[in-house]
Amino acid sequence: MTRQPCIALTKAQRACRAPAIPGKAFCLWHSPDPADVAKARAMSRRGAAASHHKPTPAPEVEPIASVLDLAALDLETAGGLRALLAGTMRQLARLPFTIGIANGLAQIATAQRALIETSTIEDRLAQIEQAMAARGQGTP
Repeated sequence: MTRQPCIALTKAQRACRAPAIPGKAFCLWHSPDPADVAKARAMSRRGAAASHHKPTPAPEVEPIASVLDLAALDLETAGGLRALLAGTMRQLARLPFTIGIANGLAQIATAQRALIETSTIEDRLAQIEQAMAARGQGTP
């Protein structure tokens, strides 16, 4: 024996497909009866608690300091910063792929690109200055 469907409309203005409570015209979710409303809320809370995603433990990854010798990097130069960012990207790429990891990789890639452009310009400027010094023109 099948139960009668609920007579309520959903938020999308479609007929509710849930079965009505026996002896009533509405399902548990659409019932105006305060006891049914309380029961529906309690069920929602239990369902939300049961389906709540538990955080996954972080995988074992070597600390960045063991991958890169930070003391050996000159972090005041573009080359040193590029090495730091490259090592950081390698470490992030070893983690499980999530939106946060993807965003981190994208931000580091953007910084890495800017550093490459900057270091290229700095290298070209140094070459020009050396060529001018060799001609005896000096530097400005």
